[in-house]
Amino acid sequence: MISKIKEIGKGTIYEFANHRIETPLPDRNKNLENNSVKIIDNEWYDKSGNYYKLLDNILFITANDYFPEDGFSIINYINQLPKGFTVVLKIKSKPNNVAGYNMLFNRLSVFPVNKNVIIDISKFSFSEKITLNIGKLPNNVKITSLLNNTIEERDEFSNESFESWALNCNNEDFELLITKLTFRTAERISKLREIALNFYRFLPVKIKNGTNSEKIEFTYRWCCDNIAYDETALKPDRSLRWDRKDSQDPLFTFNRREGVCEGRARLLKVLLNNFYMRVPCFLVKGKSGNLQHTWNEAILNDGSIIDVDISKRIDRVAWNHDELSYFDDGENSQKKSKQI
Repeated sequence: MISKIKEIGKGTIYEFANHRIETPLPDRNKNLENNSVKIIDNEWYDKSGNYYKLLDNILFITANDYFPEDGFSIINYINQLPKGFTVVLKIKSKPNNVAGYNMLFNRLSVFPVNKNVIIDISKFSFSEKITLNIGKLPNNVKITSLLNNTIEERDEFSNESFESWALNCNNEDFELLITKLTFRTAERISKLREIALNFYRFLPVKIKNGTNSEKIEFTYRWCCDNIAYDETALKPDRSLRWDRKDSQDPLFTFNRREGVCEGRARLLKVLLNNFYMRVPCFLVKGKSGNLQHTWNEAILNDGSIIDVDISKRIDRVAWNHDELSYFDDGENSQKKSKQI
């Protein structure tokens, strides 16, 4: 079957022998005819360095950069695959390459494929300011944020930046987005949106119309009073049990009303950073003592930053502030004002 799949792409896919050729990957700036490509069993590359992996009737294609000029060849290749194949397609490039994904969406809108295609955005870093051109995607092309090198969608591998972006979409854009997602991804995003909306409806009017500081204070107090720390998820040394990653998930944490520090921090972010509350809130990862720890930073109306830690730990050391830096984009020199 592998030979047949590769034969379909002859002209785009390199020739190979004995299922194994190990030479450097081709360089677009050099003479491609003098380069071969590494091929091992069910994995291979084409002349542009796009990566293919075949698992049963699922073909994973990782396209380079901005869905390169041979993107039309990839679409044509997909259309020649045998019936019953599913293609998982993603772009291997910078984590925030929205231009590459939009180019992919545009081409699939204009040049449709005759197979079911899943576009994997599980590793893509979203900024709340971006726009995705998904409106004209055909019904057989869906988007997932839950894949992790397998066709199975698993909640513990959800893309947090995509969830935050989706929660901040206006109602019209959100309704369109849901129709373009795979079932599991749509189900998860819809549940998170429902949690955010119901919490907003629950707020007193003075809080809804209040400042970011008032919204943060109310939400923080609610989480402290209603979301317990999940002691059952920890080993005796206080590290996380390998089979209890669910306690880091905001959906699990909300439904069970308990979670570890990351689950509680991610839930706080869901409740604050959405279309209804509009409070910029981010995760901070670091350590407390000798243990890993996660808490939040939120931005007040005057642009200053406030630390928010539901676990109320004071001996915190942050490893990074990636989410906040990405949101800020270097435009402001914000300083922390206080802690909760």
